Amino acid sequence: MPRIRNSAWFFLFLIVLTAAAILIPYAYNVRHLLSREQVRAAMERWKENGPADYELFWREKVEEKDQEPGEALYRIKVRGGKAVEVRLDGELLDLERLSAEGRESFTVPGLLRRIEKDLDADLNSGKRRNYLRAHFDPKTGCPFRYVRRMRENRSRLEWTIKLNP
Repeated sequence: MPRIRNSAWFFLFLIVLTAAAILIPYAYNVRHLLSREQVRAAMERWKENGPADYELFWREKVEEKDQEPGEALYRIKVRGGKAVEVRLDGELLDLERLSAEGRESFTVPGLLRRIEKDLDADLNSGKRRNYLRAHFDPKTGCPFRYVRRMRENRSRLEWTIKLNP
């Protein structure tokens, strides 16, 4: 009889450890999901402290189900708050062919608006939240890293950004 009690405690202990192994990472990730307040605070920091002239090095990686991951490397020169030169994988893009909104999307305020738009679409979808996470420069608000995982199509978007003022 004592042997059965000992093994029951052992299996109860294993069940508790299994539950903890599932719940702790889930709670950690939910707590660190991107919020509107974080994006708005980053936008305010950029308005107050962001330089008008800078260079961005931006790596965009896209992974979709049943496809090879795609990667794009952008080098962007911004002068006076406007993108004046954009290179995609070393090739110079013709900015004249883009709309003003398209050119603006290559600036830090444009990237922040895109993050905000993705977050709003996610929060207003009425479905279970996707995984959105971003790290912003504490002084300027420039995003350093942004990750968005979509549940429906199992795609993943990741940006890694370096700002040179």
